[in-house]
Amino acid sequence: LVAASLDVGGLIVTLAGLSFIGLGAPQPAAELGGMAATGIPLLLSDAWVSVAPAVAVFILAFVANKAGDALRLLFVDR
Repeated sequence: LVAASLDVGGLIVTLAGLSFIGLGAPQPAAELGGMAATGIPLLLSDAWVSVAPAVAVFILAFVANKAGDALRLLFVDR
């Protein structure tokens, strides 16, 4: 359980990266990497279109890793 929760952050980043380069779900699906890729042409005028999904990926991965660390401290490091 602890190892799986620590791997969730890596899975989130991997899924977002694959959808960013176009190897994720087709376009009508809402994926954070696809949303960030859609905003690339707008970086100079509306940077938030691409930056907001990237920040969401970071926050999700960070929270998943912190939850895994908390579980490790709770169950493994007694």
